[in-house]
Amino acid sequence: MKKLFIWIAMIGGIAAIIGSCSSETTTTTATTTSTDNTTAACTASATASGTISGIDNLTGTFSMSWGGATSSDCISNSSAISALSAYIPGGTLSFKNQKIITSSSSYTDSMYYYSDSSCATNTAYLRYGYTSFAVGDNVSGLTAGSSPARPTTAAKVSYTYSCLIGKGETDNGTTFLNNLNIGTFTKGTEKTITGGGTVYKNIWATADNVSGSTKTWLYEGAKSSSSYPSDWGSSDDVSFK
Repeated sequence: MKKLFIWIAMIGGIAAIIGSCSSETTTTTATTTSTDNTTAACTASATASGTISGIDNLTGTFSMSWGGATSSDCISNSSAISALSAYIPGGTLSFKNQKIITSSSSYTDSMYYYSDSSCATNTAYLRYGYTSFAVGDNVSGLTAGSSPARPTTAAKVSYTYSCLIGKGETDNGTTFLNNLNIGTFTKGTEKTITGGGTVYKNIWATADNVSGSTKTWLYEGAKSSSSYPSDWGSSDDVSFK
């Protein structure tokens, strides 16, 4: 259920993010799945590069975990698909949500949707680019909670919303993007929306060897443009690599 809250929070936040946009441009691409088709104006790359200093092991690509599963970055759990049916394109059988560290001061938050259960046939994607990532003071005394337990210490971070890249590969995927009311999408055409520079505040932490896992985990609080979270919450994101 916590992951349902997380996903709803991400989808619900799209309109607020786009509200700060200053302009939008489109680039036409082939109807095959795009892996990294950024424009010079947008940093929402799908390729990991670099390391953000100040938080241990903040490099590479972190994938959302559903129910603690870490066997794959592809989520095809039938209960997940059913719970999120109102927030994913029609006909979706699997999806990925990933945080991709793209430089020493930027990252991408990507969401890809698929019509098969193995994340092979893409129907739509959204990639949000954030820049000017800065790590500040640590915050201690946080509530660990459970399922999963979180670190009791995290770092204050800030980052700037830079841009959004989205594309509908199928009719269902394109309809889904257009129903988000963030712009007009045409099937097979990638749209780039340049952000207005909103600065977000948050708390992030990483951890290794959690409950016997060999994965590195990334924990994120609920971002805000006004203040840092005072603790972890039910809409926080948890991902692994």
